[in-house]
Amino acid sequence: MLEPGFLPPLGLTLADLQASPYLLQIMWVVLILSVSGAILCWWRSEANKWWYTSAFLVCLSSLSIVFLTGGFTSNYYLLLYLALIVTSFKGTVWVCLGFCILSSCLMYFDYGSGLGLLNNIAALTKLLLLPFFAIIAFFVNTALNKPATDYEKLQSERLEQAYSITRHQIAEKEESELQLYDRQRKLYSLLQLFQKLAQQRSEDVIKDNVVDYARAEVKSQVAFVAFNEDGRWDTSRFRGINEIMARTISQKIEAGIFAKVIKNGEYINYTHNTHHFEHNNYRRPFDAPGMSGLALRNLLVMPMQDATGAKPFGVLAVANKLMGDAYDQHDEDFLNLLATEAAITISNMRLYRKLERSYYETILGLAQAIEAKDPYTHGHVSRVEQLSVFLCQAMGVDTATTEIIAKAAILHDVGKISIPDQILLKPGPLTPEEFEVMKTHTINAQPILSNITSLPPQVTEIVVHHHERYDGSGYPHHLKGRAIPLGAQIISVADSFDAMITDRPYRRGLSFEEALKRLEDCRETQFSPYILDKFLQNIVKVKDLSALPHYFDC
Repeated sequence: MLEPGFLPPLGLTLADLQASPYLLQIMWVVLILSVSGAILCWWRSEANKWWYTSAFLVCLSSLSIVFLTGGFTSNYYLLLYLALIVTSFKGTVWVCLGFCILSSCLMYFDYGSGLGLLNNIAALTKLLLLPFFAIIAFFVNTALNKPATDYEKLQSERLEQAYSITRHQIAEKEESELQLYDRQRKLYSLLQLFQKLAQQRSEDVIKDNVVDYARAEVKSQVAFVAFNEDGRWDTSRFRGINEIMARTISQKIEAGIFAKVIKNGEYINYTHNTHHFEHNNYRRPFDAPGMSGLALRNLLVMPMQDATGAKPFGVLAVANKLMGDAYDQHDEDFLNLLATEAAITISNMRLYRKLERSYYETILGLAQAIEAKDPYTHGHVSRVEQLSVFLCQAMGVDTATTEIIAKAAILHDVGKISIPDQILLKPGPLTPEEFEVMKTHTINAQPILSNITSLPPQVTEIVVHHHERYDGSGYPHHLKGRAIPLGAQIISVADSFDAMITDRPYRRGLSFEEALKRLEDCRETQFSPYILDKFLQNIVKVKDLSALPHYFDC
């Protein structure tokens, strides 16, 4: 047996330790926790350092419990065998063997009889079972950690290959879904753009929208549109290049790489890998100094043709794709659809403008034919239209309303066709009875204009009320203030001003300054103060009234 001085560093004897009421309980707790930790580390394949810690604690707690409960006579001697088995689970044979040697030596010295141990069959059996269980642990370790056979390796490789294929298929599916979502998003936004373009009346706004949309959706550094305007190409809308580059494109476009698009109506998908380059694997789109700041990596150009399929009247181009080395088929299809819709929209708008111009010239001819009866009023409707458009611009009136007012200004005296010539052409002032007849020209205009179905009803309303006065003393309905249509109030100022400065058979036209004074005298009686102020503030800046633009010249 171990002597009382066996633990001199601590000043304790083994008997003292065995008599401790808490040490044995602590060792049992350590044993249970360490065994659980060892099993958990083996099952979840955790890091080796945690396994070694657990195995060490299993061995320490097992030995402690055995010695604290009597050594060879302990009822828990089997814990040593359990520790040997546990330490063999994770390929740590040296831990198992080291524990076997350590525990055997300690148990031998604890017996204390030297070779007398050979006479104690029970104790000798317990001691010899330690290396026996170490051998069993060695076989357990070998079985748990034996190298895989060729068949198992093949199975593992096939399983890993199957996993790899599955992961690849999942990645491809996710990529396809993302591409499908991106295309659906682009198509939806494209439909929204088409609806927006269809509502636009300004060609410049349409060009801006198309260029911005092409650059954003095709993810390019550069985007621009160029149009053939009366035989001269003009790059009027551009992003990602400066004005000098845009001007260079306009000048060189027919002789450059766009010639194929312009002449044959074919698109170009140009990349630096499929063409000859002159400077460090990059090529400028045109051989011109103005383009030296743009290194062209790739370029996609689509023709813009009308529905007749005639020679392209414009091109839509994007360059230097931000993601990827070249434009793909999806980019080509998308830009082609955008260019086609933009071309149709612009063609329709230009056709509509031509029809509007023709319509404008028709009603202007009608008005001039009516006023031709009186040589003194020749050009009156044209001048009133100019002054009305000028006043609309000074007031910031929107384009659509300005167009309606311009048409009403041209037709404002169309009702005079019903006035007898002896009254209409009378060289002197009208009598009260004759003036009452003259006043009917506003009402007489209504049935004439209402039969023109293409004419907006607002035009008729303005024409009928252009002689109303701000204080309500006008005719035909004695409207007052804001009840008078805006267009009628504007035409009233323009009509009165032109009538004042124009010669009549019974008087000479007033001077510019005198006419302005007469207008000022009629503030808040005949004219709206706001509209009159805008007219007076801006008309003094005009040097030549005949140079004022007509609506369709703006």
